[in-house]
Amino acid sequence: MRNGVIQMIRFRDYSVAYGNNSVLTNFNFNIEIGKTYAVVGPSGCGKTTLVYSISDLLPQTAVSSGDCESETQVSKATVLQDYGLFPWKSVYDNATLPLTLKNVPITICNTKAEAVFNKLGISNLTARYPHELSGGQKQRVAIARALITEPDLIVMDEPFSSVDTITREKLQDDLKCLIKESGNTLFLVTHNIEEAVYLAQQVLVLNDEGTLVKVFDNPCYEVSDGREQDLFYKICIQIRKCMKGDI
Repeated sequence: MRNGVIQMIRFRDYSVAYGNNSVLTNFNFNIEIGKTYAVVGPSGCGKTTLVYSISDLLPQTAVSSGDCESETQVSKATVLQDYGLFPWKSVYDNATLPLTLKNVPITICNTKAEAVFNKLGISNLTARYPHELSGGQKQRVAIARALITEPDLIVMDEPFSSVDTITREKLQDDLKCLIKESGNTLFLVTHNIEEAVYLAQQVLVLNDEGTLVKVFDNPCYEVSDGREQDLFYKICIQIRKCMKGDI
């Protein structure tokens, strides 16, 4: 605990390499309970490696050093870029899989599923299969599966990259409402600067070497209709300049 704040995940001089290829270098940061974070940076800078590190999914070929640890017990859910849905399972079975694996009684599964499906607007899709869904619908199912266990921390890797702009913004709106309502901690990786500024209280910028170069505090997070405010675009411009090395 630092300054009276529990650090959910603490990184101390954390580095990851695959063979001779270093993808994260001396990463130092604290993920605090109840906050929202977004990471931006060029391709290959280690954003997805951060997701895998937090989610305990680093492949065996990765060599890490330094610390990536929790001060307290943390339940996590991860939403990957490709949705991770099983094609032979229905929407209901895909979303409730984490509960099924824990042998949660069917009545509790049904109650939790109904609540999450209603919030995400997919109650009418429960009997469908992934091949019958649009990209946006698949993403909602993936988010439902993450939320259904009521995790402390939700980790997302480019969750909306494969959907059109309007669908993407609607998904962002729904996710932001759900995170605020639940009080979950969110750690999001994205290539989209506007998405980062809309969804995160703090935006982390990585450079080509996988080094954290700046953390932007985001005053727009709590602003209603944030995308339509001048301040929103000023912050986006600052982050873009930082990524280009102008700051």
